[in-house]
Amino acid sequence: MVLGHDRVLVRVSGRVIEVGVGNGLNFAHYPDSVTDVLAVESEDRLRARAEKAAGRARVPVRVVAGHAGALPAEDGEFDAAVAALVLCSVGDVDAALAEIRRVLRQLAGAAKGNPAACTAARRAQIIFVSCRS
Repeated sequence: MVLGHDRVLVRVSGRVIEVGVGNGLNFAHYPDSVTDVLAVESEDRLRARAEKAAGRARVPVRVVAGHAGALPAEDGEFDAAVAALVLCSVGDVDAALAEIRRVLRQLAGAAKGNPAACTAARRAQIIFVSCRS
């Protein structure tokens, strides 16, 4: 990330899904307020490197195969989502964003039209770091 990892991730808490983790560089920068991370990476070689980085992380990280258009998670399973420098490589950004919305606890109900969930959605934690300057 262009900004310091610590500054970008400092407000993330709870269960986190990180989409397109690459080599796992962010893992070392998750604060103690994060209970666990599901790290999704589609590319085999990068995923292998991310698995090694997960072993050095101070929060529990589970690295899995997957891609942004079909996240391997249940509806409303996560408190926060991180997508750093990945959306520029996704073929269908709208589908990827819909998937992120689906797996976020505070956005899953809003996506289904639940009025109370729409209010809670304003507190959802989503971190995107753009590929463009």
